[in-house]
Amino acid sequence: MAVMKFTAQDLYVMQNEHGLIKVGRSVDAEKRRRALEVTERCRIVVVSLLSGQGEREEQVHLKLRRHLIEGEWFNGTAAARRAAVKTLGLEPEPVWPFAYDRAAAEVWLESFFGWRDERAIDRLFGRLLTRIRSVTDPAWIANCDIWHLLCVSETGERPVV
Repeated sequence: MAVMKFTAQDLYVMQNEHGLIKVGRSVDAEKRRRALEVTERCRIVVVSLLSGQGEREEQVHLKLRRHLIEGEWFNGTAAARRAAVKTLGLEPEPVWPFAYDRAAAEVWLESFFGWRDERAIDRLFGRLLTRIRSVTDPAWIANCDIWHLLCVSETGERPVV
């Protein structure tokens, strides 16, 4: 029997170029930051790293929920920054590299939601196509999956049956 090695995750605070704040956890925050820059299509900087405190992520998200925008992204207002500093116990207060730009953040968020939905649809298509290719009988299963794909491609939403 293989023994699984537990690796403690760090709790990180990042900020994107529009001033929005991300609180998450990772074994390698710098690797996570680089990956996020690609998927989120913006510049991101690690503001603070709390070594080995990844298990606090959910608790922090709950305490910051009034500033929550989506997932692990939080508003970048002065009030949200103060709440993050207080909740995380960041001493001294970190230097925030980007000013909060509400208009730019709203444009980025609109694109962010579009990219996220696009990736979800791509994953759904992949799963359904794999299933269609593997079905030999009965044919109606493949026909239902094809109909499902068509509905998603035309509306961007899963059909309600």
